[in-house]
Amino acid sequence: MTIPAIPTTYKGVNFRSKSEAVFARAMDIIKIPRWEYQPKEHTLGGWYVPDFLVQLRPQFPEFLVEYKPAEPADHYVRDLLKAHADYPLPLAIIWASPYERGRGVGMMQIARMDNERWKWESAAMWFGLANRVFGAMKEASAYRFDLKEPGGPA
Repeated sequence: MTIPAIPTTYKGVNFRSKSEAVFARAMDIIKIPRWEYQPKEHTLGGWYVPDFLVQLRPQFPEFLVEYKPAEPADHYVRDLLKAHADYPLPLAIIWASPYERGRGVGMMQIARMDNERWKWESAAMWFGLANRVFGAMKEASAYRFDLKEPGGPA
């Protein structure tokens, strides 16, 4: 069953869904200093704009994040991987439901395609990020997006 997306505003950014806004809030909770929603300058394959451009620390390189509230379907991952082929920035696909515990959490780091087989690489940094974000999801999901932020736009 597909649940319709609820457009949500957080920190003056209009997200397509509340779960994406919760993910952004979780990144703020764990103090990720820089994230950008739907960075148009990083369009993949000429058609796909990833959910986030993230930089964990000023001295660390940027990377792209595709966030989903549930594990993505294989065909979706295949299409995304093809769009990402030969793109210079790494891409992480992260999934976690902010509302349904036990639904599964996970992440993938995409490296590149080699002989028509996708290489999935994992590293401590990626899993560290995923675990920290997952840990902040419950607190982030309790945030009242419908209230005016102090000092924020009206």
